[in-house]
Amino acid sequence: MTTPPVTLDQARAAYRLGRTALQAARSRESTGICDVVELAGETALAAQPMLAVFLSEGLLGAPPPATTSTASWSAPPSPTSTTASGST
Repeated sequence: MTTPPVTLDQARAAYRLGRTALQAARSRESTGICDVVELAGETALAAQPMLAVFLSEGLLGAPPPATTSTASWSAPPSPTSTTASGST
């Protein structure tokens, strides 16, 4: 994991950022040298799961409510099903 050059005062924070970015790299199975800038999106979303949910809902649309079930929905009878039973 690499970062851009930082001052000695920034080294501790850059190290923590690199460790967080390393987890993001592992989750996408990256190998070799990675730069924290390349993993900025994954790193930020891993650190803020609620932001990841908001972003996915904003881009993909909200998922249907968990209580919605296809079992409660029934299709209207087709015209062929009434003639097949002889009740036209």
